[in-house]
Amino acid sequence: MACRNITTVGDGPKGLDIPKSLLDMLDDAALKQLKSANGVSRRAHARYRYRHRDVRLILLLPGGAQTNHLVCTRNISVGGLALLHDKRVLQETRCRLILPSFDGRLHPLEAVVRSCRVAQGDICEIGVEFCDPVDVTAFIGMDTSARIRTG
Repeated sequence: MACRNITTVGDGPKGLDIPKSLLDMLDDAALKQLKSANGVSRRAHARYRYRHRDVRLILLLPGGAQTNHLVCTRNISVGGLALLHDKRVLQETRCRLILPSFDGRLHPLEAVVRSCRVAQGDICEIGVEFCDPVDVTAFIGMDTSARIRTG
């Protein structure tokens, strides 16, 4: 299944298909890196698979302007989230994400963009750091055997 990313800009929606194979490739690369380091991650928090499409991303721009986007998420941790988007976003951009939890409720979370890199073609992987730590079990469930570590 592909993640469908619809960004509302100007006249109307612009679609982008993000294939599952790209998400799998990014996860596989992260796991290879983790295995090559003997399971020791340089990251402060373990990442877990958290794939949702059409997640609302609100970029909070200087001067009070806001832009709304729908993005595809890749993984989540206590401290942040990786998402895929068809736009580059500058580091240090403040944002708000509306994330669906495991039980279907929506949670607004404040964050800051910490990284943005081209994942493939026009698709960028954006890393955000949450302003406050989150309980990842609210988003991926309590059953630890169902968690898939992605780095």
